[in-house]
Amino acid sequence: MFKLFGHLSPIMGYLSPFVKLGIDGDGGDGGDGGTGDGSGAGDGSTGGSGDGGDWRSSLPDNIRSHPVFQKYQSPNEALAAFVDVQKLIGPEKIIIPGKEDDDTAWNEKVFDRLGRPKKPEEYQLPLDLTIPKELPVSEELTQKFRETAHKLGILPKQFQGMYKWFMNEQIAQYNSATQANKANAEKATTELRTEWGAAFDQNLNIAERVLQSFGDQETINFVKQKGLSTDPKFVKMLHNIGKVLSEDQISGKPPSLTMTPDEAKAELTKMNSDTKHPLFDATHPEHKEAMKKREMLYRQAYPNG
Repeated sequence: MFKLFGHLSPIMGYLSPFVKLGIDGDGGDGGDGGTGDGSGAGDGSTGGSGDGGDWRSSLPDNIRSHPVFQKYQSPNEALAAFVDVQKLIGPEKIIIPGKEDDDTAWNEKVFDRLGRPKKPEEYQLPLDLTIPKELPVSEELTQKFRETAHKLGILPKQFQGMYKWFMNEQIAQYNSATQANKANAEKATTELRTEWGAAFDQNLNIAERVLQSFGDQETINFVKQKGLSTDPKFVKMLHNIGKVLSEDQISGKPPSLTMTPDEAKAELTKMNSDTKHPLFDATHPEHKEAMKKREMLYRQAYPNG
């Protein structure tokens, strides 16, 4: 029946010959609708042409032998089939664009009729998303997402599904990166505590003060976002910078610095190898002070006893 749809216009175009064949007349009206004598007319409901032949003989040559007409015994049957096809198609039919049509044609003929919003701004974001407050969401990127979806003819439900998938991917990557940064920070803390010993808090404070004193907010954010603030090499570099700066360049710098275990061991070696050091002369006025210093160096060199 659907094959008939492609030939509906030719049928309607040649409705006049069908009338001549008796669609609207009675069986006795012959070929010209005038005074016919009834000798050559067929029954309009069952079929033949005005001269008693096949009703299809009055159709144009280019469609007369088309298979779609072969199963209908009369014009009435063909037109009844036409009515049935119209019911199946309905008034809200969607015409599929051709291969040569562009996105605009598809949007106007298909997607607009299916419910594409009139403007990109009319796309509604899904409400069942839990986005971490620390995760930056670009409004500019979201708008471009809307504009691209509108250009491609994406329907509202499809837009929400795609946006939800995209944001869930972003959230998963953010959570993974956050966990990795936390693990790296714990590892870095352990490494620096082992290396710096009792000087850990002091040295870390110096590194932080260097970053805050010489980095603008954009740089500070970059350092933290990239995980550099927990990178042992980067933190030690900041600390080394802080050690060579004068006190007025970093406010609050302690007047004396606690040594790292390696620094304390080096100082002990230097002290013990100097036989003229007050440490080895009990009568020297600085002997007691030297003994206290050696004790302090031992605590710093061997913090774990």
